[in-house]
Amino acid sequence: MVTGDKDFMQLIGDHTFMYSARGEEVSLVKREGVRERFGCAPEQVIEVLALMGDSSDNVPGVRGVGVKTAVKLIQEFQNLDNLYANLDGVKGEKLRQNLEEHRETAYLSRELVTIDRDAPLPVEFDSLAVNPATLSENTELVELLTELEFQSMRDRLVKKSVQTAEKPAPKLDYHTLDTLEAINEQISRWEKADMLVFDTETTGLDYFADKIVGLSFSTKGKEAYYIPLNAPDLAERRAEVLGLLKPLLEGETPRKGGHNMKYDIHMLLGEDIQVGGAAHDTMISSHLTEPAERRHDLDSVALRRLGITKIPTESLLGKGKEQTTMDKLPIEQVSRYACEDAEVTFRLYEAFRPRLRQTDQQRVFEELEMPLLPVLVRLERVGIRFDADGAARLSEETGGKLEGIRARIYELAGEKDFNINSIVELQRVMYEKLAIHQELKVRPKKIKTGMGLSTDEETLEKMTAHPLPRALLEYRELAKLKSTYLDQLAGFINPVTGKIHSSFRQAVAATGRLASDNPNLQNIPVRSEEGRKVRELFVPTDKDHVLLSADYNQIELRVVADRSGDPTFLEAFRNGTDIHALTAGTIFQVKPEEVTREMRAVAKEINFGLIYRMGADRLALVTNRSREEAREFIQRYFEKYDTIRAFQEELVEMARKEGYAVTKMGRRRYLPEINSSNAFSARISEGMAINTPIQGTAAEIIKLAMIAIDRRIAKEKLRSRMVLTIHDELLFDAHREETEVLTRLVTEEMENAMELTIPLKVDVGMGDNWLKAH
Repeated sequence: MVTGDKDFMQLIGDHTFMYSARGEEVSLVKREGVRERFGCAPEQVIEVLALMGDSSDNVPGVRGVGVKTAVKLIQEFQNLDNLYANLDGVKGEKLRQNLEEHRETAYLSRELVTIDRDAPLPVEFDSLAVNPATLSENTELVELLTELEFQSMRDRLVKKSVQTAEKPAPKLDYHTLDTLEAINEQISRWEKADMLVFDTETTGLDYFADKIVGLSFSTKGKEAYYIPLNAPDLAERRAEVLGLLKPLLEGETPRKGGHNMKYDIHMLLGEDIQVGGAAHDTMISSHLTEPAERRHDLDSVALRRLGITKIPTESLLGKGKEQTTMDKLPIEQVSRYACEDAEVTFRLYEAFRPRLRQTDQQRVFEELEMPLLPVLVRLERVGIRFDADGAARLSEETGGKLEGIRARIYELAGEKDFNINSIVELQRVMYEKLAIHQELKVRPKKIKTGMGLSTDEETLEKMTAHPLPRALLEYRELAKLKSTYLDQLAGFINPVTGKIHSSFRQAVAATGRLASDNPNLQNIPVRSEEGRKVRELFVPTDKDHVLLSADYNQIELRVVADRSGDPTFLEAFRNGTDIHALTAGTIFQVKPEEVTREMRAVAKEINFGLIYRMGADRLALVTNRSREEAREFIQRYFEKYDTIRAFQEELVEMARKEGYAVTKMGRRRYLPEINSSNAFSARISEGMAINTPIQGTAAEIIKLAMIAIDRRIAKEKLRSRMVLTIHDELLFDAHREETEVLTRLVTEEMENAMELTIPLKVDVGMGDNWLKAH
């Protein structure tokens, strides 16, 4: 038995042992181990427990009898029956009296602690053994482990099952179509399909420079077809083959499916094929129905949902210097791999379609995420111009500033040449040599791994009254700016287009916010002067264009007003009142005309912080106030906006009851820890229960706006293009002759993207770079 529960010691025998883990101590307990713990044989454990009781299990025992007395009594009288038959032989009048008064309780306690060895088992014991060959096909078990969030156990068991299964591989109907006749024959079938899943095999991941090697298709599980464009009979007729596929892929029917379809659509655009009817991306449906999962790539999802271990890409292409490309591999090998991709994706489509219905997320999938996909393709394909020469100049200038700050840090530390980037070195200088935390009476947090006191940004911010932490923060910001943006962004300029083409991913954030990568353009700092200079480097396509920025005004606060119905918020947004100034007047207890710029800045932090239940410690830090002042601010805030507090409690209560938080359109974020006995885990989940409906709804609003704007631009045949989406802002490469019509179009669609009880407001700006436009 693997347990630390002492009650199970009663089951220990000559062939039954307990593997006990208590903290870091692990031991194998046999009969002699029970005697060491209880001073009795395993069979007598229930007698000892009956007398001493166990408050943690609500076992009453006998009042006044502890573990030592209980052990002594059982050693002398062997069991409860013998004890009560010879009660007069018990020494001590008070003990005898307690035993007599609680005789019934003692026998009840023995019954409570006795483990029933004769529980009915409706199946033969041997039938409970796990069969590795069938485990991966036990979909109920896989789904249960997924639902209960035993991801690691599930993946380990399923993977082991697939690897150790001694059974014939399932019959897979995979075909290679390497003649025009064979392709034509299948196209006539595919045209009638309800869902046509497709996938591309390519020479690489650059959708401007790389080429399609072949395409695979599937219209039902365990059946797929691969068209190798490099086959002997097809290579010289490549254009003809793609011409045959063009009407099939461009039509709205059959509906198209895939996994990470955005990439395949990009690749086909390079062949002048505009995919129509994109209806189901299993990567997106996986993220919607299983948002807590970290990985949504095809291999991970296939293993998780279907128990299938796919052919690893590395097993075909190799890795490192030995890596090759798909066009250099034998066609039969690529065909098997490509067919598997398509037909496994089809099976995932069949698995996720009912899951979307069961979780009431069909609307957000069909009306938001899938229509957004082709919009993102167009946005990514246009890209944005970046001033590489300007970045190089700014990098050199920033390097000079860093040298100056480094010299100042050495001077403040009173020593030279220590490693500023070393945690250990900073701990020595800050805490041992200078004792800054003692001087400022600040208690730095400890590093969880036991490496001493923290030197992270939050800790340094608490100590900015001293010049060294201030200088370190400045140094870190500039160093990050230089290494992450100024020295890196130019490397992302595509040599074919001369622009940066960031990828915007739908299957990352649990709230539904888009994520940006290769490069990530969402974290460029905008509050510092140095950070804003990076935005200056993003410029229009040419002199005929200008950058136009459209930014939602306080969108999350407007969502809060709509969802909470707070009368003060609603009135302020309907009348165009400055909500930050209004809040400033409340928390500082001054008249509106007495609100200063500094007060408003503090109120802005409070408005955006407290809608997500920011605590007093963090609020004190971001507003540079004492903890006591922060507590007073919070109290005054919720006295003024009591409806918002009630709204937050309502969201938390709903999440506790349902197990998830939900956005306005129905996206779910599951919160299994919200009812946890672990207070920290529960508190984190409560924050997510509030954050998700607000931030997630705001994300839905800007996505709906993007879809509507994209349609209007196409309908009105404008030359202007959407080029970036950053949180609540959209950026356009606007033709100078269209700025007026584009401003009107963008404002209309963004302000009417979703119907709320208060108006949405958009701020539009233009300029010769991103900073000026914003």
